[in-house]
Amino acid sequence: MDAYRDEICWESDEYRAHRTLQALSNFCITVSHAIISGRITLGSLYELYKRMEPCIHTYCNEERRVDVNVLMCALQRLPYEISRAQYFHVQKSPENLTAVAGVSLRESGVKGARVRTIYEMGEGYFKCIALEGKTDIFDMITSFIMYGIESGKIKALLTGTRLLEDIGKLDSKHESPERNQVLCKIASKFSVSYEELTGLDAFLRHGLFDLLKNIMQNDLDQLEIEFASEFAETNYSIKARLWRENLEKCGQLHEVRPVIIISSDLHNVVGCLTDFARINKDRIRTMAMEHSELSDLDLEQPGNLHYALSKLCETRPDLSTEKLEYEESFGIRFIPDIHNTGIDLQVIDTFRLDPDKIDERIRIEDWSSIKERAPCIINIHYAFGLQATEIMRELTEAFATRIESISIIGKAGIVCGDRFDIMLPTYLIPQELEGGVHDFPNGNQLTKTDFEELVDCRVHTGGPMLTVPGIAIQNEIVLRYLMRKYHIEGLEMEGVPYLRAIRRAEKIGLLRQDILFCIGYWGSDNPLHSDQLIAKSHMASGASPASALAVAVLAKTLNSGKAYSEGGYRGYPRKKGVSGAEVAMDTAR
Repeated sequence: MDAYRDEICWESDEYRAHRTLQALSNFCITVSHAIISGRITLGSLYELYKRMEPCIHTYCNEERRVDVNVLMCALQRLPYEISRAQYFHVQKSPENLTAVAGVSLRESGVKGARVRTIYEMGEGYFKCIALEGKTDIFDMITSFIMYGIESGKIKALLTGTRLLEDIGKLDSKHESPERNQVLCKIASKFSVSYEELTGLDAFLRHGLFDLLKNIMQNDLDQLEIEFASEFAETNYSIKARLWRENLEKCGQLHEVRPVIIISSDLHNVVGCLTDFARINKDRIRTMAMEHSELSDLDLEQPGNLHYALSKLCETRPDLSTEKLEYEESFGIRFIPDIHNTGIDLQVIDTFRLDPDKIDERIRIEDWSSIKERAPCIINIHYAFGLQATEIMRELTEAFATRIESISIIGKAGIVCGDRFDIMLPTYLIPQELEGGVHDFPNGNQLTKTDFEELVDCRVHTGGPMLTVPGIAIQNEIVLRYLMRKYHIEGLEMEGVPYLRAIRRAEKIGLLRQDILFCIGYWGSDNPLHSDQLIAKSHMASGASPASALAVAVLAKTLNSGKAYSEGGYRGYPRKKGVSGAEVAMDTAR
């Protein structure tokens, strides 16, 4: 009887999962059709979106509860001024309007989030230059929807209340007992805690009242989103080709030397290959004490030190210039994106690196052999979803058999363990399951033994990663179903697009047979736990596993596929009672 009950429960879960997968598919088809046809009204997508029941938008169907985390997530990707938008035009072609009188460049709410070029032209008219590929548009539209649904709730909850009068009487940013009283009342009205609401206010740089006033004056449901006619064309490679030509022009790549390709952030790989952060540690520590996000970081850990330096460089141009000049003296050249792909990159000449200045956690077996073959490392910033296919296609066609290795160091949602654990997938599957299984030529060369004595977290192996079309297009029922059926480790956005280009290059004979693949992700969030969602700050805590992945990949690729260690502890102090074997243990299924 129990077995029968279990079977019925399984069938019910499987049916619910497939029904939700159909809702996900319907949403993607509708948005794709809108991109080609050229226009859609934001409010027309709300019901399709709600049927997906996204993990990230826990309270999307609760009219009396405002989802504060989702508001923060949306405003990380959209400018604050978006609440007054009535018309939003999206185009692919790069266009610089910063010098045009009456046109204002608007930035997303958080530095370091997905950067988009967005202009405001008055009277609710906005224009956006989309990145390469459709994924960026899905991310924009779902961010609009998240913001639109929550702003609609706010408008309904505040309309006709005395709270609007209270907000109007107060200085929006000046802290006072009266302001705190109003925040308490608003928190109760929104069915959230005072702490959650003040967290949103702090995120908005104490501009919550200004945001509420804007929301009350506009109706985002009627927002018209228009797509330029160029999106109806099938050739998506123009920006990627220009990006590659800029790399070849500026990168000073020798015509015959081997190439190592890494997709990663732009601070860990370089941080591991020079000692700028190490020799400026005291200076970085002093600056970090004045930075709210960095003040509590343990800068004795190399990953934290590299992360702190990268964050400080965002607001201190003098420090950034000094760092770039120092790195260039060791053959590291930074090439900024100039074609609206959103992908900056670095070209690293390993012949000019100083073995005495690289991260001591990287053990090189024979530096003379590295000097002899002198590979160039091309470290590209994270591609965004489908644009990864075009970027990787350009790289494989340009460098072909010169490519020794391709590595992906990514951040991803984790479902098999805890936030900040490491995942080493054996293959990838797309969320549209009919898309098949995508494995790596010659397999994933990263193994859990590469991380022994290097990390203070678990390393998960033995399963696939799920490639999803967007952060909001995830559902708990579907994820749990795929965990049972495929034992997925986590979910990311660019893996399958990369592999499509790689497999194409392999089939037409562009890649060498012994090419090396090193694929690893660290868990930036856990979509199955509401307190570990991507909207909550995470990058500082993820600095250590991200750095460990960079160390493992560099050791593997520079040693021609062999991680080399002379023994001894290479990481940072372990938690009491945690052995190396426990740290690098496979996930229990």
